Amino acid sequence: MNRIMCNLILISVFTAQLLSARIASADEFSRGLDLKRQEKFAEAAQIFAGIVKQEPKNADALQQLAMLYGWLNRYADSISVWKSAIAINAQNPEYHVGLARVLSWSQDLEGSGSEYLRALKVAPNDFDALAGLGDVEMQSGHVQKARDYYAKALAQKPGDEALIRKLAGAAAPLMWRLDGGFSYDGYSQSVSRLAERNSYLQLSRQFEYKRSSFWARHEWQDHFSLTDNIYYAGGAIAPSPFLALQAELGAVSQPQFLPTQQFNLNITLPLHRYFNPSLGLKYLNYRD
Repeated sequence: MNRIMCNLILISVFTAQLLSARIASADEFSRGLDLKRQEKFAEAAQIFAGIVKQEPKNADALQQLAMLYGWLNRYADSISVWKSAIAINAQNPEYHVGLARVLSWSQDLEGSGSEYLRALKVAPNDFDALAGLGDVEMQSGHVQKARDYYAKALAQKPGDEALIRKLAGAAAPLMWRLDGGFSYDGYSQSVSRLAERNSYLQLSRQFEYKRSSFWARHEWQDHFSLTDNIYYAGGAIAPSPFLALQAELGAVSQPQFLPTQQFNLNITLPLHRYFNPSLGLKYLNYRD
């Protein structure tokens, strides 16, 4: 009898401790949400990180922590936490959408698109997944695919003004383009220096694949009473969000003052909106 009483007391103490811990966790969760609403994201992240440390399988706390890490630009941490949440419940489309957003912010468009598709497998009409896929396709230069996903998302929320603007702005780029120009430099105060005249005509073709383009250009230059005609062929491609390449080859059949051949190569690293370092290489071959 005494043994049974002792066991009952131990069970009661354990239950009381467990209930007390859950109440404390709920209080901390509410505190974290309050800090999040106040836009104190770093402090809120600390609260939810503490909850996750005590309860590693608390999916709600993991979701909040992953979201906050993303807003704090801690993308690697956010991705790791989102994956932990998905490991607990892979059938929650919000977790896949959250991970897809952070992957997109970190410029992993391929991974982002795959995660949005996983969300759609769970919830085929999920608005956020459809709109997110539209954003990914737009950033990848696939305008028609972006329009298709935006339209599907808009069918779920017909009055969404932000999405209506995105759909209106998702216009297909001009595939063919013709450019031309002429310049004239006169020197009225100089007796010996003659006017310089230049003109160009360029035909270019754009492609959705990797934001690539190709062009052919003719330039006519009249300097020092000498005339040259130079013909160019070039192309550009962005094989990744962090790399853009441009190359151009030019040639003159009977040069008067321009190089016989020239080659230009430019490498740009679009690392940030305001920081895009580039490296250029120019090769000129003049006639002896």
